[in-house]
Amino acid sequence: MITAATVTEARAPTGKAVLDCAPEVKEKFHFMTLFGLQPDPVLYGRMTEAEGLPTKSLLHFIKNTGLQAEQIVPLLGIVPRTMERRMEAGRLMPEETDKIFQIARAFDVMIDVLGDAHSALVWFKTPQKDLDDHTPLEKCRTESGRNMVNDEVVRIDYNVY
Repeated sequence: MITAATVTEARAPTGKAVLDCAPEVKEKFHFMTLFGLQPDPVLYGRMTEAEGLPTKSLLHFIKNTGLQAEQIVPLLGIVPRTMERRMEAGRLMPEETDKIFQIARAFDVMIDVLGDAHSALVWFKTPQKDLDDHTPLEKCRTESGRNMVNDEVVRIDYNVY
């Protein structure tokens, strides 16, 4: 189980230089710290458009969120054998990277709203009335479902019901 101390450690700055950009831009890309990456919009663009996410960063995300690899694979829209090949190659495809980044954004907001990664994980695994009694993880398998989850996260964040 992940603790708040682990999240604090994962979310702490690594000491590497971050692009010189506005604080609101850094905040927008803060979710990248769950992968052990700097909140860098240029890096985000490279990974989602050309390179893909290194699998070691995906493993970092799994460790920091408490999700299981078996839960991640369906969210990427790939079968387990394809995931094995990605692990051997050391990199996800850009489309898969974009999907996991969308989920990570929502997870990052829920950590802020609920206070820790464990509570965010429980929320992601609990059926939600506004998601047609599905869990957010179940909904995250499709683009429209990820949009519904993100909308729900925003409503919770802004306390709009």
